[in-house]
Amino acid sequence: MATVLELMLEMREHATIFYHKDTNTFDIYPFSPIEKESLAMDSQIPDHDTNNFRLPSYEDIEHKDIFGFFCKRMC
Repeated sequence: MATVLELMLEMREHATIFYHKDTNTFDIYPFSPIEKESLAMDSQIPDHDTNNFRLPSYEDIEHKDIFGFFCKRMC
């Protein structure tokens, strides 16, 4: 089990991180370890999942906006 900070530091291009509400964990799979036990190989991942949340990828983050926000706060 890794913390979100460890995952983000290890994140590579096009990597996606998911948060699992039922286990309170972060990893790279779109389903939680509990769901994995009962997951059928031919099942589809739902569009609106209330348990698993996709975090923004490196490419999705607006780095200039975030940097600008922190510069305004610190200056």
